[in-house]
Amino acid sequence: MERYLGEEDLSVHELERALAHGIATATVFPVLCGSATKLVGVDRLARFIVDDGPAPQIADDGPPAVFVFKTIVDPYVGRINVFKVLSGAITTDAVLVNGRTVTDERLHQLVVLRGKDQQPVSEVPAGDLGAVTKLASTTTGDVLGTRGASLDVTPAGDPAADAAGRHRRVGQGRRGQAGHRPPPPPGRGPGHPRRAESRDPPDRAVGDG
Repeated sequence: MERYLGEEDLSVHELERALAHGIATATVFPVLCGSATKLVGVDRLARFIVDDGPAPQIADDGPPAVFVFKTIVDPYVGRINVFKVLSGAITTDAVLVNGRTVTDERLHQLVVLRGKDQQPVSEVPAGDLGAVTKLASTTTGDVLGTRGASLDVTPAGDPAADAAGRHRRVGQGRRGQAGHRPPPPPGRGPGHPRRAESRDPPDRAVGDG
């Protein structure tokens, strides 16, 4: 900025590097114009993300953990939980604990969504998106991980979020007590059917209620 105000020449490479650094440190927030419905500027947005956006942070060798960011209802197979693998690799029939309900969930059938099609897979690696059907108590916003493993999860999007995140052990519940199960939120108890929902990821860590 000082060089710009001093009317010094800046190369395109220097500007691109400064922009990428600003995005990665959350000090610069670019605004790009386009239309998803009319397919205007979509290719440029994708290229901008690839060229100037920070690389995703994933842990290939960490304990298996996923974040469920969307829940949809299929008329044939029922509820489908769409997730992103935060660390490790998720395999068919893996047993993970839900950090909110502190209950085990077996991932019987893993799929990758391709539009309306569901492609069965045996493994979803770290950083990839996948989906699983027929989980008992998992819904949008839940984090599933290996019981007893520690994992920091601070999804972006909440301006009031603690930048340091919160550090919990999987399966400790809201107060850090093993087996503690928080009461269901209003309208989510027995006799209240869930509906398909999708919301921005909250600021939470594995084991948060």
